[in-house]
Amino acid sequence: MTIKENEPLAPLTTFKVGGNARYFIEAINADEIKEAVLFARGKNLPFFILGGGSNILISDLGFPGLVIKISLRGISHKEERGQILVTAASGEVWDDLVAFAVERGWSGIENLSGVPGTVGGAVVQNIGCYGSEVKDAIELVSVFDISDEQIKTLPFSECRFSYRNSLFKKTEGEKYVVLSAMFHLVNSSSFKIGDAYKDNRFDIGELVKKRNSSPGLKDVREVILGVREEKGMIIMGGRESYNSAGSFFKAPIVDRELFEQIMEIASRADKEKEQRLRPWFWDLMENKIKIAPAFLLEFTEFNKGYRRGRVGVSPKHSLSIINYGLAEAREIHNLARDMKGEVKRIFGVELTPEVEYMGEF
Repeated sequence: MTIKENEPLAPLTTFKVGGNARYFIEAINADEIKEAVLFARGKNLPFFILGGGSNILISDLGFPGLVIKISLRGISHKEERGQILVTAASGEVWDDLVAFAVERGWSGIENLSGVPGTVGGAVVQNIGCYGSEVKDAIELVSVFDISDEQIKTLPFSECRFSYRNSLFKKTEGEKYVVLSAMFHLVNSSSFKIGDAYKDNRFDIGELVKKRNSSPGLKDVREVILGVREEKGMIIMGGRESYNSAGSFFKAPIVDRELFEQIMEIASRADKEKEQRLRPWFWDLMENKIKIAPAFLLEFTEFNKGYRRGRVGVSPKHSLSIINYGLAEAREIHNLARDMKGEVKRIFGVELTPEVEYMGEF
């Protein structure tokens, strides 16, 4: 295991910003993770687990402790009780796992095509898009418990998944480092249109029907990759990409009273826009409603194409902050702060970053 000092972190993130790590280790197995943790403890240093760097904003000051880059690799599978059980190491690129499954006709994660980052990051964040969340396919998660230095297996029920959240993002879950996850998939080459996702710009059911044949998983994957590119939400060779973290804010969930206020404010400001951007809200249980944060941002100055020096809002999607080149983390941080403040002022809605901040801002 090689320990590096003053290692640049910006190249390891999709924002391409941030300072250096005082110490840096790239771990390829559980033993190296253990060694890294013991090293940090021996020097009384904080440590941070880094995956694909796709959902993080690192301070320009860097990180004063140890950064452990997770690079565990490997994908295996077996068939059991009519299901395909696929186990992927936490350092595997998430979209490589999706491609692996789709190529073999295994359904369950195809709607999550093109999401950047690693398998470990996908589990911790409970990534989701186009009507699916990664939790829908998770069977169990293997972790390294740094409190007792043991490898443990957590069933789905103990992972406490919720919207863009999991046990691993909570205080009580900070002792766990995700090593791998097992996914239950179905051997089915066709896509079930009846469960298709729909928003104001994307109706996968309509898109796949245009192919004049029963849509396969590869068709669905290509459609989703295309739509993600159209929205500027993809980081992939051969496709138009930006230096960003994708969706910067989570979708807020509000009660009906606040929702009606939002509807009234938006309609009064621009009724045609409010209608055109539908559906921008989704009814949930217990009288709660999920709101598209991009819809709220479209009624501020921070809509698609807004630019402030070296940073700005993607010209393709108002939920994505981008680094136009040579930006500093503080510029992204300040823009996000102002976007959040304006939505609060206009609508009374508190936006929560989906992106994780690391270091001092």
